[in-house]
Amino acid sequence: MPDQKEGFTLERHEQIGTDLQKMHVRLVQIENELREAYPPDVSEMAKRSWLAILELRNALDKIVCQEYPDEKKAGTLYFGIRSPD
Repeated sequence: MPDQKEGFTLERHEQIGTDLQKMHVRLVQIENELREAYPPDVSEMAKRSWLAILELRNALDKIVCQEYPDEKKAGTLYFGIRSPD
């Protein structure tokens, strides 16, 4: 049986959540810019990138809620309201 890994601290989840949110927003912006300037297959690559980040955020959101079930803020770390810096 594989060793159980420790996982992230709540603070690390928060940092990763912020980073992934920024990447998601920027890739959506890039997709829109590419759509205006290039054939659809180019902007589609950017879309696949932000969709992969969205999938990762969903997975990590589920994990953090399982790891920290008693922490109210755990459910906001990957999809909570954030200022867009």
